[in-house]
Amino acid sequence: MIITIQSTEKIVTVNGVSARIWEGKTAGGIAVIAFITRIAVSEQEDSTEFERELQQHAAPSVEARAFPLRLILGEEQKPVPVKPCPRCGTPMQILLFLGIQPDFYVCPQCQIAFHLETLKPLATVIGR
Repeated sequence: MIITIQSTEKIVTVNGVSARIWEGKTAGGIAVIAFITRIAVSEQEDSTEFERELQQHAAPSVEARAFPLRLILGEEQKPVPVKPCPRCGTPMQILLFLGIQPDFYVCPQCQIAFHLETLKPLATVIGR
């Protein structure tokens, strides 16, 4: 598999370890988010340019700022049931913010964030 990724300025904690979010696409065009904890250059390579470029970070996308649980492969989570939107009935996405535990639901149709347990409307999603 070939993936092209770009560093973002967002850092999260995964399994107790700080990781920078990198965003990109597979050779087939599938969008991915990678959680990078370490990166190195071979000792035989001149790392000057690499180190300079490594300091450059893009602003994270909306998806990276609040990424769905299903995007974290291998992460053990207690299951959170998928619920229908109280307004339109569309299945909602479970989203995370600055961590790996679910924080709220978002309806992809209404673009409204709801409290995880009470389903009380919390905010309207902007920036898409």
